[in-house]
Amino acid sequence: GNVRLKADDTNYASAKVGARNVFNITAPTAPNHYTFNDPDSHWFPTAKEDPQIHLRRGETYYFVVNASGHPFEIRDFSNSIYNVGVTNNTTAVGTIIWKVPMEASSTYKYVCTAHPSDMTGTITIT
Repeated sequence: GNVRLKADDTNYASAKVGARNVFNITAPTAPNHYTFNDPDSHWFPTAKEDPQIHLRRGETYYFVVNASGHPFEIRDFSNSIYNVGVTNNTTAVGTIIWKVPMEASSTYKYVCTAHPSDMTGTITIT
């Protein structure tokens, strides 16, 4: 039969139980930067300020924002708010959910609506 390694069983079980694409976003150095990390230190082994992030079409991402006074907003590159598949955009304290559609463009950005020239970064979609 098909025999899996123990490590595979463990990884499979944890993913199946609901591993999510979660970014924790704070603003300890505001108004200069957002700081990103994630629960398992998977994407960000150490916290990063205003990183470029890479997302995939057809995936759902959770941006857990805890940055009072610094609303986090996903925008397209015409600098307009982008709401296709996005729930709760422009949030300073709360969770923004983005179900990235297959028709998504290849480049977006995130900005702080209060400090858009400092607290910003690129989102690349593949």
